[in-house]
Amino acid sequence: MARIADVARAAGVSASTVSYVLSGRRAISAETRARVLQAVRDLGYTPNAAAGALAGGRTRTIGLVAPRCEDLTAAIIQQFIHTIMDVARARDHDVLLLDPREGGAGLHRVIDSRLVDGVILMDTDETDRRAQILEQAGVPAVVLGTPQGTSLPCVDLDFAAAARLAVRHLATRAADGIALMSPPELVGPPGKGYARHAAHGFAAAAGPSRVVRVCEPTWTGVETWLAAVSHRLGTLTGVVVQHEAALPPLLGLLRRHHRTDVTVVPICPSAIARQLESPLDHVVIPVDAMARTAAETLLAQLTHTGRATSHVFEPHLIRAA
Repeated sequence: MARIADVARAAGVSASTVSYVLSGRRAISAETRARVLQAVRDLGYTPNAAAGALAGGRTRTIGLVAPRCEDLTAAIIQQFIHTIMDVARARDHDVLLLDPREGGAGLHRVIDSRLVDGVILMDTDETDRRAQILEQAGVPAVVLGTPQGTSLPCVDLDFAAAARLAVRHLATRAADGIALMSPPELVGPPGKGYARHAAHGFAAAAGPSRVVRVCEPTWTGVETWLAAVSHRLGTLTGVVVQHEAALPPLLGLLRRHHRTDVTVVPICPSAIARQLESPLDHVVIPVDAMARTAAETLLAQLTHTGRATSHVFEPHLIRAA
């Protein structure tokens, strides 16, 4: 059964443009309209009534599916939310927070009831059914992340390149036995794309003297992690951390055991790195720029026709001193 995304791909336009052509609620050039209608006929596409109504009626509200968390990561999520809200309000739009625990049912609810004009989806799984739901409905949407199998515009950091950059930085400190501290989200199914990408980049850059291991963000979890990777490597001299909540216990345990020989390089926002007792060189996650880009990309879909593009940020190392 053809989806609106299939029609958009065949016609070379965005899914929102297909919706506007079918609803007749926005002026579309004759050439573009003809391409869309031809694709509809070729594919035998049947429009979704709810999605068409959503595209035609404006609520000036965008939905934001943001993860719920209570550890150090919560500060990052709040920064994403606040930046998206600031961009939306500057364009006379409101933001409706959607509970991620509702999954696809929550998205169907807001689509069918016409509560929002578009959706920003955060914290995606490597294969995420929610992205498929948005795509099939033809609702303007942006994904913060890069799930597999979606043609929706995505905004993300190149986490594989970020891990490689961290490894290169450790090499300048003569760190040879190094480990990647990954969040529990690395494991699946389906697992988080950002964790998998970082693990792959780390493994490719670090060579044989490396270990990738998941860590629970508690003092006991970090202590267990340190014992396991030290045993595996023989000598632990460097840690790449993609797990902000584990940073305080990691630094505390290294200090307790007088491990000044271990260099720690987190992949995290600068706001987190600066809050630590000892500021660290870090590969920065550009939260404000990513959130702003996601919001602007979605708002552009609501006001313009044409294909929305993805944006993957290149990583940068920030030195503490």
